[in-house]
Amino acid sequence: MQQSVEQFKEYLEALEKPLNVTLELRILWDRNYYPAARGVQGQNVIDVWLDGTKVATGGPIGEDPGEKSGKICEVNIIEEKLQETFELRVRIVEKDLFFDDEGGEGAAFFTLKDLSRKDGEIPLSSADFSNVQNRAIFSIISGFPNEPELPPWTP
Repeated sequence: MQQSVEQFKEYLEALEKPLNVTLELRILWDRNYYPAARGVQGQNVIDVWLDGTKVATGGPIGEDPGEKSGKICEVNIIEEKLQETFELRVRIVEKDLFFDDEGGEGAAFFTLKDLSRKDGEIPLSSADFSNVQNRAIFSIISGFPNEPELPPWTP
């Protein structure tokens, strides 16, 4: 029992320290999002800001209306405490030969504690497509301490 309790104590201590966590961004494409002609994929570029600073760009990538994309990019959250709030902002721009289309933009505030429990989701509203709302989905993929299992207490 002592070893399990020591591992759990180390886990709790790790949560008190600043964490370096990597997030993965995926896009849930709205089923009505067709920035190019139907049947032709667009060239979507996705930018991500962390607390107002641009930290990642993904793409160009084609959309798959009604489906979730694969990994777009990674975002590193450096020296962040478990309960500290940070802002993530995402913008999709579909690049065309003559003009660009806004595929959606949005922002939300998160904590690492929130993201450790469930994926963070940001609705992305578009000025160019009134019936479309793509969604940015952030998941922790590394750097967050794994909670060790405690066996049932035995005296």
